[in-house]
Amino acid sequence: MRRAAFLLAMLGLAACGGGSGDAKPTPPPSPASVIRGWADALRAGDMAKAGTFFALPAVVSNGTPPLTVRTRAELAAFDRALPCGARLLRTVRH
Repeated sequence: MRRAAFLLAMLGLAACGGGSGDAKPTPPPSPASVIRGWADALRAGDMAKAGTFFALPAVVSNGTPPLTVRTRAELAAFDRALPCGARLLRTVRH
């Protein structure tokens, strides 16, 4: 009985949306911070994390004509083919 009451209380708390509605939405990350996070994950050898920086399909290039990757497996193969140790030094909008 106690367990059921506890579960109902937790469910009730989870359903409460909380907050006053005055919270400002979190701004999207900058393109530079996304690229930096991706490069840092690759350098650390964390391919799973590196893959989270892409929405699919994605257009990629590594000194090649642009390629469209449509699956996580294709994206992982692209990431594995990159040289290790890259660091983002700067970005230029064009």
